[in-house]
Amino acid sequence: SNFIRDLAKEIDYKITNGPGFCVVKDLKNFCDGDMLKLYKLICEALGYLVPQDSINTLFYPVYSTGTKMVEGERYSRSSDSGSFHTDNPSELNVPDIVSLMSIREAHSGGLSCIVNMTLVLEDLFIERPEIAYLLESEFPFIRKNQIKENKQLISFLPILEFSEGYSFRYLADYISRENLIKAKENNVLKLDLLRLLDEKLKKKQYRTEFLLKRGEMIFFNNKNLAHGRTSFIDEENKNKKRLMYRTWLMKK
Repeated sequence: SNFIRDLAKEIDYKITNGPGFCVVKDLKNFCDGDMLKLYKLICEALGYLVPQDSINTLFYPVYSTGTKMVEGERYSRSSDSGSFHTDNPSELNVPDIVSLMSIREAHSGGLSCIVNMTLVLEDLFIERPEIAYLLESEFPFIRKNQIKENKQLISFLPILEFSEGYSFRYLADYISRENLIKAKENNVLKLDLLRLLDEKLKKKQYRTEFLLKRGEMIFFNNKNLAHGRTSFIDEENKNKKRLMYRTWLMKK
């Protein structure tokens, strides 16, 4: 419909020319099924949906199983805060846009966090220009998506690339420090750079935090912004626990 097409254009404009993200609100009175139908239509108008796992899930449910990341649980199945990152960084073509549809928020916590990577990178290059340039060299990323759970592959990719702007990819847990330590060239400098990058990503002045409530969707640039969330506490009733759906999109 014209409404969906116009809304998708507005979202795309804010992602491309505005702050890099856009929140769609006022759907809380819709039933879950109708919210998801609208979400699907908007996503399909924005771009091509990218499979998110080995069984080609396009609309990926994000919820807590009650198990912590230190116990081996995935970030998307835990209530932990995790680190600030971009999605699917170990693939050659990372998603242009990441989006989330909130079905239910947590009892407390679970704020969405958007990190302005332009400011983070400017800070890094000003403070440590002698090592910041190494972001453009190759790092050993562990591939975890679209492969069997017990199999591990390594892709050597740059964290930062420049071409008509810049493209940033990063998830601390997806970079093999062990593999990096074995490397002969610049390994100490690269490890120091990763430590510094993690410190910069945590600075509150570079991020926006807000609660994504029921019936709200967020769409954001996955190459210029990092993201994450604060830890949360769920409702005891399993039918009232925090639930979101995530999509990865390549722009048309």
